[in-house]
Amino acid sequence: MTTCAMSWDPFRDIETMLSGLDHANDRAWSTAGATPGINVYATEETAVVTSELPGVQTGDLSVQLYEDVLTITAKRISDPAATDWLVRERPDLDFSRSVNLPFSVDPEHIEANLKDGVLSISLKRTADDRPRHILVNHA
Repeated sequence: MTTCAMSWDPFRDIETMLSGLDHANDRAWSTAGATPGINVYATEETAVVTSELPGVQTGDLSVQLYEDVLTITAKRISDPAATDWLVRERPDLDFSRSVNLPFSVDPEHIEANLKDGVLSISLKRTADDRPRHILVNHA
């Protein structure tokens, strides 16, 4: 009768488990394939919408306003000559996002700028839709 002694190392099992969690965590925090987020803030007179769109050119970007809905559409296509990727965490992008604005916008006073991969859109509130401050007299 042959006896085979196997040594069990619980610490090796723990290291293997933690290593697997590290890899899962890396995948969870990766931005690969993620839709770019947007930020929107408003004052009494303006609303500002921003979005990070690295690698997007102005020709591949569309900003439209219809009623009180702002729609941003963008495309990013990687260099077709680069085929032997070593690391590729920023894939091609086909992005469309719509935002309901908190007030009516004056279409003559909209500014959109793309600088350093950040789109910033400033939208001015119509004069008719602005809050009115009423002076209260002492009687």
